[in-house]
Amino acid sequence: MKKSISLLFAMMMVLFLAVGCSGTGEKSSQDETTFSGTAQVRVFTTAGEQWMIDDQLMSSVPLVAFETTQGKNGEEPTTNDHVGILLKDILTEAGVDISTVNQITCTSQDGFSKAYSKTDLEDPEKLFLTFAMDGENLTYENQECFFIVAKNESFKQNWTKFLKEIKIN
Repeated sequence: MKKSISLLFAMMMVLFLAVGCSGTGEKSSQDETTFSGTAQVRVFTTAGEQWMIDDQLMSSVPLVAFETTQGKNGEEPTTNDHVGILLKDILTEAGVDISTVNQITCTSQDGFSKAYSKTDLEDPEKLFLTFAMDGENLTYENQECFFIVAKNESFKQNWTKFLKEIKIN
């Protein structure tokens, strides 16, 4: 009897520890409170202005931690953890009037270019400027960089990786 109670007590402790340590998987901006990196991206406006998204600007806005799940044809989907900011929020913080933007064109360091519509930009769950994925800062040729992540997309083809510049039209 004593052995049964001890075994039951041990099983309850294991169960208690397993449930207590598992967490919900939800992310919050408090998991990563500040931008930690050297990534920069140049922004150009139709009025001929240009400025940089850098550590100073990134440190002035609250960051968001979120997950994406993408797949490739014939392969199991993969889930990634990201840290960044909603793209429209960083542009607004920099003084861009989002209501006047028709589209933005993002160009990567390897020459890839992707245009995102005003609707994409205004979607509160769509375009994120990210600097970290799966706990590591993003890099291109050993230099830290940003990605534009289309959060609700099933495939990474709508992301702009290794971001070099953003043109606001």
